[in-house]
Amino acid sequence: MVLIKEENQELHNEIPQLIQIHNDNVSRKKEVINALHQEIKALRELYRDAMIANTNRIDNLISIHDDTVVKFECEFHDRVSMLQLQYRKEFELIDLQYSKENNTAHYSNTDGKGQCSNINITS
Repeated sequence: MVLIKEENQELHNEIPQLIQIHNDNVSRKKEVINALHQEIKALRELYRDAMIANTNRIDNLISIHDDTVVKFECEFHDRVSMLQLQYRKEFELIDLQYSKENNTAHYSNTDGKGQCSNINITS
């Protein structure tokens, strides 16, 4: 019984030390949890900033692409207009040349008075 009392007393004497160790462990774990929370918060902010930067970069790339498409579209329309104008000029030139050749051929078959010289009308 004395041994049990003595052991009981030793355990009773160790309780404050065990309480202090427990409290120190709890405090250390709370500090670790708080540090992790701060790290997670910082990482979330970094992630948010990276997403914003990435979105801005994508917006800039889209803007560059849109500008390039508009430039190509304007160049295309200018080229089409130029080709249409060139086509009209060539068409008018061909039409004028055809008209001259047709008039020359028509006058070579007339006697100068607009009458056909090589046509014989017989009844």
